[in-house]
Amino acid sequence: MKQYEPNLESQDMNYYDYWFSVDVVEFEGEWQEGQSKIKYEKMIGQNDHGRLYMQEWVHNDKLNPLDLSIKFFEITYDEFVEFLDRAIEQGSAAKEEREDFLEMAKAPNEIPWDINEDRIVYQDDRFLFGQQDGMAFLIADGMRYFLTSHPYEPCLYITDDDDSKTIVHNAFDPFHVLEAFDRGNTVTSISGHEYDAKSFCEMVAYAAGKGDISIDDAEKVFKE
Repeated sequence: MKQYEPNLESQDMNYYDYWFSVDVVEFEGEWQEGQSKIKYEKMIGQNDHGRLYMQEWVHNDKLNPLDLSIKFFEITYDEFVEFLDRAIEQGSAAKEEREDFLEMAKAPNEIPWDINEDRIVYQDDRFLFGQQDGMAFLIADGMRYFLTSHPYEPCLYITDDDDSKTIVHNAFDPFHVLEAFDRGNTVTSISGHEYDAKSFCEMVAYAAGKGDISIDDAEKVFKE
């Protein structure tokens, strides 16, 4: 079991999935509203990097909930199983939940997509596809396009530097597409065409400047 310090200013602290507690010790005496009820506990779960963790939580003063100390420890799967079985024995986790917890511990915990993080998802000698300043963009053959979407139809909007806009009906949310390609997945259009990053860029570049079109029209690029 190895102690580590999460970056409190990053997404690290936003995606700690807490599953159960173990070795819980409560303060003595009757609990009243505004007081700390738990004096000590170990909180077990998984963080956004897929790392199993144990958070040691200590309240130093029953009357001051802000007077506490927290330590994080990375734990192995075997250590997770030991904590889980102890929690079941102590009554803080249910025996019938054991297999579900074990499956959760084995499964990867993917970091939620952050649309505000600048990144390049695909690049070759013709295309540059990514996001910057909260906007999805594609540079194709030296032309820059901004990609947005309307969630209700849905439509993909392709806007060039001159604010000329193309609407592709029944298309994609660009951030969903970016996330899929970044994770090594593909996306499929309503017509059944499967896209990887390069073919998506080809479709957008072909559709740009064509005004108001359907995804079927945009996919004619693959037939030419």
